Amino acid sequence: MISKKLATTLLLLSSFGMMGVTGTNVARADNYLPAQANTEPNGDTGTATGKSDAVVNVLTGYLVLEAVPDMNFGGTVQTASPVKGLPLISNQGIIDDDGNNAGLLKVTDSRTPGAKGEGHTWKLTAAVDKFTSQDPKFAGGNDWQINLKQKNGRNTGNGMPSLLTPSLISNNMAQTVIQANEGRGSNSTLVYYDKPQTASLDMPGNIPTGQYSAPITWTLNAAVTAESN
Repeated sequence: MISKKLATTLLLLSSFGMMGVTGTNVARADNYLPAQANTEPNGDTGTATGKSDAVVNVLTGYLVLEAVPDMNFGGTVQTASPVKGLPLISNQGIIDDDGNNAGLLKVTDSRTPGAKGEGHTWKLTAAVDKFTSQDPKFAGGNDWQINLKQKNGRNTGNGMPSLLTPSLISNNMAQTVIQANEGRGSNSTLVYYDKPQTASLDMPGNIPTGQYSAPITWTLNAAVTAESN
């Protein structure tokens, strides 16, 4: 079994006043913008030029976990009752980790079939750790649950693998998110968790006000076997 683990962040703000966390994944180099196009004030002649870049990595022979999403569930009012179905509002995380702010989950399988034409399999699982805050009096909670609801994805190869909708209970066992059986899941598989209906959070009641987060570990197994659960 070959596995690769990446951590991403889930954010709960128990106070609306704590919102406004941002993150970018932008590489910047020498640039020439802004640049004026007209050569004379109020003139109508001239041009301006800007340059950007397009990048792609061409792979062969490897199974790669390329992207995992951050998930932000915004704010909720403190209540004695459990909160159910708090919808995803953005993909802005608060920890410097592997999570992206586009909501993208991506796996690329560039392995070629075996000598007898047999295909490869793979499985992606996810597990949520304890939710913690900066308040030392709150040691972390286990009765939190992330519901992955996305039912649609896209595959650029031989067919979309099975996309599941697990509930990830904090500090509990990993659950399968995507399973590619033989004949499915080659090339790139892309799933977006970027809209309210694609993920939600359940949390217990009587949570002190504050900002809470928990890492998610995404594990890509290079084969669907009993050992890869």
